[in-house]
Parts: sequence; structure tokens; C-alpha cells
Amino acid sequence: MTSWNDPAREAGEALALIKSWHAFGGLYIWEFVLNLDYEYSIMMRRRPFMWTSLLFIGCRWCMLLGCYHSGSCEILRSFGANSLVILRVCAL
Repeated sequence: MTSWNDPAREAGEALALIKSWHAFGGLYIWEFVLNLDYEYSIMMRRRPFMWTSLLFIGCRWCMLLGCYHSGSCEILRSFGANSLVILRVCAL
């Protein structure tokens, strides 16, 4: 039977969590960098400005700031994630 409170098992699970956190954070940063041209085109007024664009850009930056800061930025991360999901559902 597996001992769920074994320190070696807990250390292995913590290491797996840290690795997955870095992998998903790296994927988010990659997606963020790929879409910087959209933000730049709005700032240079090549695309029409809409209030949803401002909200979308704000959510993306909140997610980025919350991605690699510990503890205190949990509010930023949850606000950014929830707002992005709501925007994408409304767009459908």
C-alpha cells in the first residue's frame, strides 16, 4: 500500500508541481510574446480602439505579473484569468 505521507513521495510531488508550473508559465510567456504585435498595433492606432481591447490587454498584463510573483499577486492572476475567460465566452 502506498504511504501518502512519505516525505520522499511528497518531495517528488512538490518537484513535479514546480516543473509543471514553470512549463505552463513558459507557455504563457510564449503566447504573450506572440501577441505583442496586437497590443502594439492598438497603441500605434493601426487598429480601431475598443474598450474590450483595453480590458483584454489589462487582463493579459495582470496574468503576466501574477505568473512569476509569489503569494501577493494571487489576486492579479485570478482576476486576469477569470476576466479573460469571460471575454472569450462573450466573444462567441
